Amino acid sequence: MRFPSLFLLASLIIVVGRPVAAQCLELASLQALGVAATGQSTAPPAIVSQVLSSTEWRFLGPVGNTRELTWTNRPAKNPSSTPTPTPTLRLSLRPVQGRYDVVFKTTDAGCMRQLRQELTARRLKPQPITCPDCLGQRYLMSEGTTVSFYSKMRGDYPLVVVLHPAETPAGANKTTATRNP
Repeated sequence: MRFPSLFLLASLIIVVGRPVAAQCLELASLQALGVAATGQSTAPPAIVSQVLSSTEWRFLGPVGNTRELTWTNRPAKNPSSTPTPTPTLRLSLRPVQGRYDVVFKTTDAGCMRQLRQELTARRLKPQPITCPDCLGQRYLMSEGTTVSFYSKMRGDYPLVVVLHPAETPAGANKTTATRNP
């Protein structure tokens, strides 16, 4: 009788623990977003929704004066009359010369650790990035594709990961934008 109750408890811990872990994105998801959006004149929300299988993500569209398409995770419901807290995760697709940089911003250091562990498991070495008022590291994943980590950023999201996909072949759609974390 003891075995079934332990099994039930372990299953409950796994199921209850999943929503928190599902909010962080894995490296494969960031890569899939960059690949799926490459060559598109616009990155329709449907492409991103296919990769972000969780219902925890909400499409915001372009935010402010930028052409970046943005998604946030849905914050927990706030029963009190206080303002809703800033979502802990934000994902943007930034158009850059025929491809899209995938910009993942978070307040959760655990998400950053998870992504760094994935890169370390691939035996990739970080290279320092010079950036004013922040700490940065860049990993070269494959020919032309890099993942950059920025910490101590100002604003709502002090931790930023940017996946820069490889250049698109000649003749692909070209759009321009700035490269800021």
